[in-house]
Amino acid sequence: MLDLNKNKGFLIALGGAVILLIVGIILWRGAVSSQQEACDDVDSANSQYQSLTKKYNGAPTKKLVKAYEKKLEELKSMTGKMIKAAPKKKLPVFSPSSIKAEIRDTKDKFVDLSSEKNIRMPEDIGWSEYLGPNVPKAADIPKLTRQFVIIKDVLGVLCSDKANIEEITVIDRNPAGTSNDDEMDDEEVTFGDEPSGGPSKKVEEEKELYDAVPVQFDFRTSPENLYYILAGIRNQGYFYRLAKITDKLEIQSMGEVSDPSDITEVLSVQLLVDNIQLNSDDATDSKIKSAKK
Repeated sequence: MLDLNKNKGFLIALGGAVILLIVGIILWRGAVSSQQEACDDVDSANSQYQSLTKKYNGAPTKKLVKAYEKKLEELKSMTGKMIKAAPKKKLPVFSPSSIKAEIRDTKDKFVDLSSEKNIRMPEDIGWSEYLGPNVPKAADIPKLTRQFVIIKDVLGVLCSDKANIEEITVIDRNPAGTSNDDEMDDEEVTFGDEPSGGPSKKVEEEKELYDAVPVQFDFRTSPENLYYILAGIRNQGYFYRLAKITDKLEIQSMGEVSDPSDITEVLSVQLLVDNIQLNSDDATDSKIKSAKK
């Protein structure tokens, strides 16, 4: 039997050795983990570098720079032509009380028109909060004005004879999932920190070329009438963009399916219409010049 008193020194030494071994293993594992993370960072940076090299064909030569400059000038010319071609009809000017009156008059007009043409639609035409006692805030008038012209113009197209609308189920002035933020397509890669001692420059936030105010419309019509509806919205006096078109074809039969005359096709459409407002030409030039640098 082991005598603890006689072997006390040996046991203490053995315990110390075990503790040192455990500490050594922990430190070794930490070092291996740090090394692996460093290797992963190097592999990631190398992968990004190879991606950029492949994307831009290596270091840009003078010939490549000239080609890029030519494309940039073409893009600038196309942008200028687009801005000149955009509709420039001025928006109406409203006060909080006058826009409320216009909303009510427009609602009454389209409710009567929809009843006459047997078109089911929301009776508030998307303006439920302003048909009661609530008065819009002055700060909200610019956005509400743009929403107002969208709804008025689009309903004018949808309620026309050629549109052949069966039902308008949704008029949403604040559709979910819409944003004015532009997504960056190019990768933004940073290799290390800025050189020490270099001048620090504050990057000013660039002004966007345009901003969009969306309104969503869900409706049902015949497939052959969709083009007329889209063209009708396009030909309005304001700058509208059809930001999203989702459609689903439904087949309805009234008798024997074998008889083509008993089959009716109905197209359910979800349409997102943006009112686009271009910012000043100076902002466009600034964007293009910054891209050229």
